[in-house]
Amino acid sequence: MATVLEQFTAVQEKSLSVANALTSINTTAANKMFDLNVATAQEISSKVSEISSEASQVKDTDSLQSFQSKFAQPSYDNVVNYVKASFDIANSASTEVTKLMEEAFSDANEAVVASLDSAEKNGIPGSALAASSIKALMSFVNQAYDTASKSSKQAQEVVTSSVENVTKAAKKKK
Repeated sequence: MATVLEQFTAVQEKSLSVANALTSINTTAANKMFDLNVATAQEISSKVSEISSEASQVKDTDSLQSFQSKFAQPSYDNVVNYVKASFDIANSASTEVTKLMEEAFSDANEAVVASLDSAEKNGIPGSALAASSIKALMSFVNQAYDTASKSSKQAQEVVTSSVENVTKAAKKKK
């Protein structure tokens, strides 16, 4: 049987591992967003002079319509693509964090159940009742967590589907 110090050390190592994984996920997502923003800024800055030059040439409604058709739709498409890319980055990070947290939650539950089992076997009289009560409470909490997790995943699927539909609709408008 592991000593309390060994158990504590194992829990701390697992917590540190989870913290490192979360840091890695967030850093990766932040780097992707930074790269997307830099690329978008470069693209915009490269088109500013062209758009400014063309805008200064607008003198009547025909030239205005030509200007709009030349720049409005591509600008709209760029915005839609930027929003979609941003959403994809956030969605990917969210999925990774959710998976990591589910694993950590499951591991924590297993550790608590193992501790409760040990307390039942080796504890003072009456500890079995307390351990059973805690296990029943944990079962209730786990069910609530599962329900919330499933609802969250369904909401995420709805949002993902909506973003994909909006993106498809925007591209069809071309």
